[in-house]
Amino acid sequence: MEGQKTMHNNFQLTVKVQHLQQEIQALNSHQRENNKNFKSLCDSLNNVINEHNNLSIFYNSNQNEFNTNIRRELIVVTDFIEKFEANQKKLEITAERLEIRVKSIETKLDAEIANSITGRLNAIENRVIHALERKWEEIKNTAHN
Repeated sequence: MEGQKTMHNNFQLTVKVQHLQQEIQALNSHQRENNKNFKSLCDSLNNVINEHNNLSIFYNSNQNEFNTNIRRELIVVTDFIEKFEANQKKLEITAERLEIRVKSIETKLDAEIANSITGRLNAIENRVIHALERKWEEIKNTAHN
């Protein structure tokens, strides 16, 4: 019965490890998506800069207003980059925590397996000792008769 309980616990821990590995894969997928978004953002920023360079030639009379608008756009882009970097940090921290949890579960799983094996070996040892004691009693009884 204890072996079944251990096997059940081991199975549950294995499922948890698999679930955490799936979460890590999902985080990696989000990371790839963030990288694509960041590249897109950089491309957009380059387009804004190119647009600024091209349009500034034609809008000298309105240069101050134009620059103000570009600054606003750059503030928005900078804010997005800061948020992206903050999310990147959160993803890294979450991934580290998940790795720690996986290692903890693997350690518990190893301990459960070791305890299960030790328990089984102790049970076998006890049966052998009892069998030897019975055999010894039989030998003593035979010697007395």
